[in-house]
Amino acid sequence: MATITYGPNAVSVNFLPPGGEEHWQLMGFALSSTVQISAHPFSLKDGKDRKCMVTNIEYEAAPDGSRRVFFTVKNTGIEFLNYKVVTSWIGP
Repeated sequence: MATITYGPNAVSVNFLPPGGEEHWQLMGFALSSTVQISAHPFSLKDGKDRKCMVTNIEYEAAPDGSRRVFFTVKNTGIEFLNYKVVTSWIGP
């Protein structure tokens, strides 16, 4: 039966500038896992919209069989951004 794993999740506290990018990596899942990655901007109650996207997703297999996924979060809005990265995977 498949197992659903939530996290690890992380929060960026760097206030990413418009057009800026941060690079992340995730590990700890198996070859047969289905991996989900998303980034959610925080609302700062200042009346300004904020948005971001996950790009450049790359998967790596190490010689020892371990797996990693590399990805980038890009600020696609016109305001500084603070956001949360949320991950999960379904696997054996």
